[in-house]
Amino acid sequence: MKLEDVCLGTINFNNFGRDLIFDIWSTYNGHSLGKIHCKNVKEFECRNMLDGEELFGSYIALVKIESETLLMESGEVWIKVISNEIISTL
Repeated sequence: MKLEDVCLGTINFNNFGRDLIFDIWSTYNGHSLGKIHCKNVKEFECRNMLDGEELFGSYIALVKIESETLLMESGEVWIKVISNEIISTL
């Protein structure tokens, strides 16, 4: 699955920190488009080059889910999650 031009809403930790749930927002009206639930996270990497700006609400140019890998990236933000299962409501 591939989605372009969205905003990162929130990141919630669930299941004692084993799961990550990302809320993805519309860039047009700020409403939630859906959630991405990464179950039993094996690896989490995040690079934030926003120079002190808030990560939440930041623009994400590309969201890509392939098998057990979630990748979100823009010029300033790069997030990679590898987990046992990824469920998306987008």
